Amino acid sequence: MSEQRVQPRYPIESVGNALVALDLLRLKPSIRVTDLADRLSVARSTAQRLMSSLVSHGLAIADDAGQGYAAGATLLRLGALALDRLTVREVAHPSLVSLARVTGETCELAVLDGAEVLLVDVVEGTHTLRVVDPVGSRAPAHLTAVGKAMLASLPVADLERLLVEEDLEVRMLRSIGTRAELVEQLVRVRADGYASAQMELGDDYVGVAAPVLGPCGGIVAGVTVALPVVRATEDFAATIGPMVAAAGREIGRRLADSLAE
Repeated sequence: MSEQRVQPRYPIESVGNALVALDLLRLKPSIRVTDLADRLSVARSTAQRLMSSLVSHGLAIADDAGQGYAAGATLLRLGALALDRLTVREVAHPSLVSLARVTGETCELAVLDGAEVLLVDVVEGTHTLRVVDPVGSRAPAHLTAVGKAMLASLPVADLERLLVEEDLEVRMLRSIGTRAELVEQLVRVRADGYASAQMELGDDYVGVAAPVLGPCGGIVAGVTVALPVVRATEDFAATIGPMVAAAGREIGRRLADSLAE
């Protein structure tokens, strides 16, 4: 008997079509089911099933208007990995050095890894008393300035997917304890363009952070300034925040330029 290749149940070449959809999500802020159906030459119902499958895996989310789909948290994380963390680190490092020189404080680069932040680069400050965090350190995102800066850049649906439980881990008296409290604080983070953490993970340091967005607008990393609490003035976040936000935008521009080369 000659060997026959088993064909998929649905004649839509699911994997290939899913890859086309993912590429469109990478290139466009939002795609409509009708546009995807036209691109794939399939029925609208087929395209709808495909997008529903991507949503179930966190690769896409329905946009706020309900008219189309945007990249989901899983796709954004895969995109960040595709950019290569070493590449992001290399591009961001000069900005960290410059920020550390201006502020005199330790500057760090982190990526979002699930509901945690992962530290990928550190430039120590110039003060004798300074924050020292080793590369590779992890912490709950909601307890750090850089984590909050990156979480604020995610759609609410993706945030809820990452933080399933309403109750969050608490380590200090100032720690955010619920998802509702976090969501409320992230509204302010989006308005300010930077986030702060005040003795929420530890009682001896504070931080100010901003997101680094990729060419398609997805979160790639976050940059933060960490300083001892004894040196933090009452308005430390308002003073340092705009500088950190500018550094985040600069890293994003340099990353886009490096990818375009």
